[in-house]
Amino acid sequence: PTTVETPRWEWDTFNGHTYVWPFAGMTWQQGEDLATQLGGHLVTINSEAENEWLRRRFSQWDGNNGIRFWIGLNDFETETEFVWSSGETVEFTNWGTNHPTNNINANGAYLWPDDGFWYQAGHTGSFRVVVELDSIVDEDGDKIPDVVDAYLNNALNNWDLREAGTDAEFGTEDDAVYQLSSSYSPNSTSVNFEILDGPLGEGNYQFTANTTLTDVVGNPMDGNGDGSGGDPYTAQFQVDLVDGLVFEGRHNDSRISATPLPLSETIEGSGFFTAFGQGSQDPISNNAWRDPDWWSFEASTGDRVAIAVDTPDSNADPLVTLYGPNFNSLQGDNDSGPNSDAFISHRQLTEDGTYYVVVGKN
Repeated sequence: PTTVETPRWEWDTFNGHTYVWPFAGMTWQQGEDLATQLGGHLVTINSEAENEWLRRRFSQWDGNNGIRFWIGLNDFETETEFVWSSGETVEFTNWGTNHPTNNINANGAYLWPDDGFWYQAGHTGSFRVVVELDSIVDEDGDKIPDVVDAYLNNALNNWDLREAGTDAEFGTEDDAVYQLSSSYSPNSTSVNFEILDGPLGEGNYQFTANTTLTDVVGNPMDGNGDGSGGDPYTAQFQVDLVDGLVFEGRHNDSRISATPLPLSETIEGSGFFTAFGQGSQDPISNNAWRDPDWWSFEASTGDRVAIAVDTPDSNADPLVTLYGPNFNSLQGDNDSGPNSDAFISHRQLTEDGTYYVVVGKN
């Protein structure tokens, strides 16, 4: 039933506003129509700080250079006179070189996270969208703003996954709540989940299937199996990670938020340094950069590096790319290692600085 499915999009908050982004490309008008259905508009950018937050938040969204997304700026009414679809006054602009243009068929504008500038574009083209909603109020305390909360008066919603905080208790203020997307096939008794802001790190977790869930004829959840509906199902579990590996973290899907890999010398005086990280690709069935994992390490001119991506007991077919301190792509691979895993070997570095490694899937 429809109570099982949850929208497959993510959200975040900044400066009193909630930003929502679905995982699909669409035209400018389709994006604005979706935004108004949700109670907002395509994003309005009123300051350099907001523009920079958006650029950083989506700097490596689904790819190596950031995916362009529509903003609310447009000149549909009067050619070359740009206005925000929200009706707000245009107080800040950040146009790229030679933009805007005089192209009468280009009435929309997008932001490119790679450089943070705006570019005029044909409004019938397909880009991703970011919807801006004018509130972060959370009345039921579930850490989901009311404007994107399907269950406004229920702190556990339909599905709830949370990690206990430092007090080791569930349902308290320091819980870390994860965003879940669920999918369900009619007449099936199983539900698939994607943790949109995962993976899960080491800790204690609680999963709840709430009483808002019903069967196909509307009977509520019988969580304790006593034959009488109206109670949630709850399961607690623990995640233990392998010792000695750096966990990727919840938000290392951009170069800005790359997880540092501290190098340590294996034998003192040998000059041979190693670092090991642990991450996941979720889901493994979509495009190569749906869940990019970014790592960083410090290196010097003349250093030689090897990068191996191992996928034991997995059907994930990894990709890896090495970037230099100026974010210049140095080398990539997808199948040169054992069992066709990704492997970059004996790459000599030509400058000092922070280097970046991004892992995706083939």
